[in-house]
Amino acid sequence: MTLNDDFIHAQVERLRLIGSITARFHATPKARMVWGRHYHQVGPYPDTFVTACNGASTIEGLVIDGDWDPKAGWDFDSRFTVFTEEGEILHCNGWMAAEIEVL
Repeated sequence: MTLNDDFIHAQVERLRLIGSITARFHATPKARMVWGRHYHQVGPYPDTFVTACNGASTIEGLVIDGDWDPKAGWDFDSRFTVFTEEGEILHCNGWMAAEIEVL
């Protein structure tokens, strides 16, 4: 594989992961309930994918809760909540956010 092929493969895998998490989110009433507090501010579905690291483990998922500012978006300096591919709802400290992608 070339460097370009590796990049394309990684992007396809990332899109698959985001699709999988989104489908699970829609099938998980508790996650939708948590998101319901932000529905009217942010939109009908979570649109921020985050990778959070604490040095020992890495979490990837959709941000479904936290401090929201209509002008600035999610406040990643404070605590936020992530919904993972496994259907877990996890709380993260802001300093853990390593990569943030608005979809």
